[in-house]
Amino acid sequence: MKQSLVRGVKSQGMHPERNEGVACVWREVEGFALRQAQGLQVQQWFDIFRHSIVPAVLFPSPQEKTFMINIEELLGSDAKSLLEHQCKTIPKETLHLPGPDFVDRIFALSDRKPAVLRSLQQLFDHGRLAGTGYLSILPVDQGIEHSAGASFAQNPMYFDPENIVKLAVEGGCNAVASTLGVLGSVSRKYAHKIPFVLKINHNEFLSYPNTHDQSFFASVEQGFEMGAIAIGATVYFGSPESRRQIWEISQAFQ
Repeated sequence: MKQSLVRGVKSQGMHPERNEGVACVWREVEGFALRQAQGLQVQQWFDIFRHSIVPAVLFPSPQEKTFMINIEELLGSDAKSLLEHQCKTIPKETLHLPGPDFVDRIFALSDRKPAVLRSLQQLFDHGRLAGTGYLSILPVDQGIEHSAGASFAQNPMYFDPENIVKLAVEGGCNAVASTLGVLGSVSRKYAHKIPFVLKINHNEFLSYPNTHDQSFFASVEQGFEMGAIAIGATVYFGSPESRRQIWEISQAFQ
């Protein structure tokens, strides 16, 4: 596996022995092991990885200073299980893997309306991962459930909802997912620049003692009017309230 990775790096014009390497972060290494388990070849993985949200770090230009991290050392005791894992539970031939034709192949023959299919395609065709079948969505559940202070105490500039959307735009995300207040406050300025995913229910931590339940703070109609292409909702599966939450969300999605 390590030799395959080195060959893949060299095939992209980067030579580890000359310290023109790849700076990998933990989640991307885990993602690599997962994609290997799903049957993707090294070259396919690099084609996708090159368009990810961190290309400047992972694939810097020749003018930029680069460095090499030994992936096995980074993973430590987990290296063998992550880099050499082969899934034997589910045959890779049965997986519906992402690809440029993902919407046509997976959703087109379903009962989804043409407007929904159009929105799905818009989601998959935006940002750095456009056309790969993969998604990178920035989720920020701000407001009364997770206050700005809880999320951004060290980065107070993100108390401003516009900076959350700017972060998604600058990061090349497929979409930004947040609350009615965050997205609604900037919808006229950004809804046509990056896909919005509106979360319509929330918990609230203003009350004491805290409870773990979801209440509706927005509607599907409000999402449509603000230009959102998708709606999100939370269900606490396994909780005593989960059956009611499932029913509520089902009714909202009618």
